[in-house]
Amino acid sequence: MATNFEQLSENLFKTLQKQLDLLSERAPDLDVDFQDNNVLTITFEDDSQIVINKHQSNQEIWIAAKSGGYHFHWNEQKNDWLDNRSEVNFVNRLIACIEQQSGMKNLKLDLKI
Repeated sequence: MATNFEQLSENLFKTLQKQLDLLSERAPDLDVDFQDNNVLTITFEDDSQIVINKHQSNQEIWIAAKSGGYHFHWNEQKNDWLDNRSEVNFVNRLIACIEQQSGMKNLKLDLKI
């Protein structure tokens, strides 16, 4: 039986895959790679990367980017993945990381969960 974390993180990764595939069609110098539905790597023209992975033991989603490492937990009240330190939601943090590393502006990702 799947746990709540497993279901929520799987839904997030499925949506991420769809949205980032669409983004990579518009930005050909951006490469997206999914590994075992647990790790997602975005590689940019300068070979820098953003790595997103599920951390099952902590029940968190992690982002590793040039700007730092971010850990997100599921918040039932807000129905969203929130950063453990700043409470910034996952989508806003990911957009900021992609914009910083790619130079893109006004990026939008539709990651409704």
